[in-house]
Amino acid sequence: MEFGHSGDSQVLAEGKATARNWAVNKVSDTKGNYFVVTYTVDQASGQFFPAHVDYTGNTAAAVSPYNTVQFVYATRPDSIQQYQAGSVMRTLVRLTNIKTLASGNLVSDYRISYGQSPSSNDSEVTSIAVCGASGDCLPATSFQWASGGGDTLSGASMTNPLTGGATLSTHNAWSAMSVSLLGGSMGASPVFMDLNGDGKSDMVLVYGTSVYSWLSNGDGTYTVLTSTAPNGWNFTPFQSHYVPFVGDFNSDGYSDFAYLNAGYVYVFLNAGNGAYSGVTFPCPNNWNFGSDPTAGFSFISGDFNGDGRSDFLAVSGAYVFEFLSNGDGTFQGVQIQISNGWNFSTTPSAYFLPISGDFNGDGKTDFVMLAGAYIYEFLNNGDGSFTYNTIQIPNGWNFGTPPSSYMSVVGDFNGDGKTDWVLLNGATLYEFQSKGDGSFLIFSIAISNGWNFGAQPAASYQLYSGDFNLDGRLDFALFNLSYPYVYQFTSNADGTFNYRTMNSWTFGAPPYLTVGGDFNGDGRTDFLTMNFSSIFTITANGSIGDVVTGVTTGLGAATTITYKALTDSAVYTKDSGGTYPTINLKLPLHVVSRVDVSNGVGGAYSSSYSYAGAKADLTGRGMLGFSHMTVTDLQTGISDTTTFRQDFPYIGMVASTTRTYGTQTLGQSTNTFQFSNATGAATISPAVAPYRVSLVQNISSGSDLDGSALPTVTTANQYDAYGNATRVTVSTPDGYSKTTVNTYSNDPSLWYLGRLIRATVTSVRPQ
Repeated sequence: MEFGHSGDSQVLAEGKATARNWAVNKVSDTKGNYFVVTYTVDQASGQFFPAHVDYTGNTAAAVSPYNTVQFVYATRPDSIQQYQAGSVMRTLVRLTNIKTLASGNLVSDYRISYGQSPSSNDSEVTSIAVCGASGDCLPATSFQWASGGGDTLSGASMTNPLTGGATLSTHNAWSAMSVSLLGGSMGASPVFMDLNGDGKSDMVLVYGTSVYSWLSNGDGTYTVLTSTAPNGWNFTPFQSHYVPFVGDFNSDGYSDFAYLNAGYVYVFLNAGNGAYSGVTFPCPNNWNFGSDPTAGFSFISGDFNGDGRSDFLAVSGAYVFEFLSNGDGTFQGVQIQISNGWNFSTTPSAYFLPISGDFNGDGKTDFVMLAGAYIYEFLNNGDGSFTYNTIQIPNGWNFGTPPSSYMSVVGDFNGDGKTDWVLLNGATLYEFQSKGDGSFLIFSIAISNGWNFGAQPAASYQLYSGDFNLDGRLDFALFNLSYPYVYQFTSNADGTFNYRTMNSWTFGAPPYLTVGGDFNGDGRTDFLTMNFSSIFTITANGSIGDVVTGVTTGLGAATTITYKALTDSAVYTKDSGGTYPTINLKLPLHVVSRVDVSNGVGGAYSSSYSYAGAKADLTGRGMLGFSHMTVTDLQTGISDTTTFRQDFPYIGMVASTTRTYGTQTLGQSTNTFQFSNATGAATISPAVAPYRVSLVQNISSGSDLDGSALPTVTTANQYDAYGNATRVTVSTPDGYSKTTVNTYSNDPSLWYLGRLIRATVTSVRPQ
């Protein structure tokens, strides 16, 4: 195989002389047969795509390719714009035809038709038809898609059940608030997170010596659990100011929260059932943040050393004060003097707007301090230190010192995995798209439908963000404080937005506190608004969007696919326990729950699917998949359960399979694996390295129709250094065996590997 060995296959990054891709341009076999791939490249727009594949060439016979597969494209209405290492990558076309040609003559034409998702505007393939050279076509195969619903909202209310005067106060609690970093005073600012790990957003409120946990029931109501604050803590409202932080501070998979005041951090370690243990942690190095920390410091949450644990930091003057989690509710303190002369004053909130996220796509939390016409950027080095960049905002724009006239929302608006942010003022959005190298594409968008949020939008609106249409891109909305209106901005793949107004609720007299969250566990962002006495949960309606729900062939055979969220106990079971760096997951991710295939006689052959044990690795491996998946034949009642490995380097490999009927086990199979690195040793390197995984043993057993056990069959494998099976032995406990010994020709100089030249089979039966 050749990569980047032609002018069009070595794809240069937009605006650079360095390669972005080395695309495959030629594939040959040992007899000289080959095919070549030709690409259309537009470096300026940052896009490339295959134009045609020419095959039937042979070098030995000096025959040039005379058959072709040709790809035809059309401009797409949903252009995609993403970034990598500072260069744009655009997708401005979509595939409409795949044509095969023999000696220049058309043989077949695969015609692809599209629709657009009503919820995300993304392109969706609706049919594929195979046509001949004459233009006659076979009946098309069609694809049905979930519509995602109509982006409507419905509401449910619940009276505030708190007693003893523990009502929500107006003290510093009615401004726009972030879920991860809430300002205000203890007892007045509720904290929002998933308390019990069921995939639904909950709320916790500390008042005096009591902790009120509001567990979402998924229908707009809440179960309120009351517990006593640990360690005898008493947080009398308004006596002092506390800074709340949300994170998993002991790496058990449950969200915890903490409050910082003066020289202490008060950590509430969540048991997942409404109970909390407490850690009173003296600030390291005798740090003291005063009785009102937000007056002298800007606070930011994230993972600042790449260990997957929740950290936080404070910025003041020329220093950064880091609290790096030890995983037990305590922290390591790191004080960094900013080395390039920056000084954010002893009252940074009076001058700067802090914004955090992953701006270069390396998985670590970065942050910026925004003021006036400049961005002061801190790129995380992964060891608790930072690289500093000063970025001047273009076009003569100046957002003020501080940028208090602008509302900000932070997230990934174009779906490229990097954090962007938007500032809103009046009828204009100012978007900062991360380019993947710490720089930003900064541009303005005039809101086109006549909306104008005024010169001080925070005075009249509250902002919340989330994914309203399940397209994987962040959206946001503004809630009018005076009228029951929601102004919704849903993001497109190029960073632009669609606009929608929703209303019809009556919440009574303001003030309100409004936050976003998934309160019913369906994956869509809902919002919650509350006043002194009531809670209103406004649920985003609609099903999952942008997934195929049906396939119908040209002959009428139909397959229907049903999905459910992992928050549905009928389809998913969460594991218990878990040891750092692995945590158990229960998220509103959607999975296939049922497949129905037409049987040709008016009925359907149906199978149901269930899952268990989703896990994630906090230190960089990410999602580890499910531990179990069960497929049940709904006609026979027979179930097949597959168990998967979740440990590296075996992630995703089948550990065992079991077939059952009711409580009876019909058969089972267990696999044993081994691995080796590039040197042949069974050791794992901390650096990126190749590993070869091999199946060394399979043990299969089963039972007869009457329940009696059938012989167990063991298959043992041995391999050479190239991964070829050199010896395969199949045996049973009663003495039967068959051994196959394979001999291979391996020529690394020509890369001719695994050529079988001899196989010797020896069978043994008991005497």
